[in-house]
Amino acid sequence: MANETGEAGAPGEPIDPATIGLRVRRIRRSRGKNLDVIAGLVGISAVQLSRLETGQRSLDRLSLIVRLANALEVAPSELTRLPVPTPGNGGMDSATAAVSRAIRAVNHDLPGGEVLPVEALRQRVGEAIDAYSHDGRVREAGAALPGLIRDLHREVRGMAYRAGLPV
Repeated sequence: MANETGEAGAPGEPIDPATIGLRVRRIRRSRGKNLDVIAGLVGISAVQLSRLETGQRSLDRLSLIVRLANALEVAPSELTRLPVPTPGNGGMDSATAAVSRAIRAVNHDLPGGEVLPVEALRQRVGEAIDAYSHDGRVREAGAALPGLIRDLHREVRGMAYRAGLPV
């Protein structure tokens, strides 16, 4: 049986899904990780993560446990006491893959993207920041990242070219 700190009563005994959140909070705090940052990495709001950590919501979805473990940089079994396959063994989610592809494309000087006025790019960045930090629309903000990465890189390279700087 799990106690109030989320520890299992016996070695190898799984933690009750309702108390996994307590373990998440303890690990997050011990590593000095911010609630908002971890929530953003996981793709949920800070309010949702807080509810999971306090036991107001049960943490019983394997996909969410794996995302939390990745964000905390621990094995999923550290949260559940059960062996769980990690995304490193089976791929990554589509949003992470899209950001990864955009960064790889930029690194290989093949960003694609649109040439947009700086003001339009500034507005899109502001909308993504607002969606993430103020409105709790984490998925929307994350979905905007690949296009922003490509478009910003293309504009910066264009500005450098127009200024006669080496590109």
